[in-house]
Amino acid sequence: MFALADRVALVTGAGNGIGRAIAIAFARAGAHVAVAGRNPATLDEVAQAVQAAGRRSLALTVNVRRVPEVRGMVGRVVETLGQLDILVNNAGLTNRAPSTKLSEEDWDAVFETNLKGLFFASQEAARHMIPRRRGSIINVVSIWGLVGRAERAAYSASKGGGVQLTKTLAIEWAPHQVRVNAIAPGATRTPTREEVFGDPAFLQRLLAQYPMGRIADPEDMVGAALFLASDASAFVTGQTIVVDGGHTVQ
Repeated sequence: MFALADRVALVTGAGNGIGRAIAIAFARAGAHVAVAGRNPATLDEVAQAVQAAGRRSLALTVNVRRVPEVRGMVGRVVETLGQLDILVNNAGLTNRAPSTKLSEEDWDAVFETNLKGLFFASQEAARHMIPRRRGSIINVVSIWGLVGRAERAAYSASKGGGVQLTKTLAIEWAPHQVRVNAIAPGATRTPTREEVFGDPAFLQRLLAQYPMGRIADPEDMVGAALFLASDASAFVTGQTIVVDGGHTVQ
């Protein structure tokens, strides 16, 4: 039920962290995987890992804030790999600032990446999935889209928008058998966060908030992604799976 044999997946923000872990896991489950992001060097490394698993891959340098690039990305995947069965909207941007000091430029950058990019990638993917009457779209949101977080106004609002957009698209596309779900990670050890987590005092305070006594590794998101991408979740749509070691249930 969890196999992805010969399905085609597209993962954005796939150069490192959660996107990288999901892309490689999909390949090991049998999918051909296109990887998209901003850094060609890291994308090529992930594409090579996909190919090492015996699957076809495609690396695409894309800025998801630009709609023409997003549409071209999906078109390239369909043209090169033949179809699109799974989309993982993982590309994301965060910033930290008191709400009284958050600039318009920073607000726009976060929303254009986390919400605008997510919507238009989903829209373009659905245009290919709906005629085939099958497809799974997985949005990587955040627990900060479900609960409040000081000094994360733009990030929390954009991720909360992702949760609601997941529900709306799920309702609209369910008659066409295209499922839309989300994963909400808690604090996750990724290269972009390593400097923060490297502060022992900060990490100790953070760990005290997680009942399981640790923060997540990118691989902790793989199980939920495989479930949502595969036939194991054939009757699941519009849902957000929280993967946070118990943080938000306290």
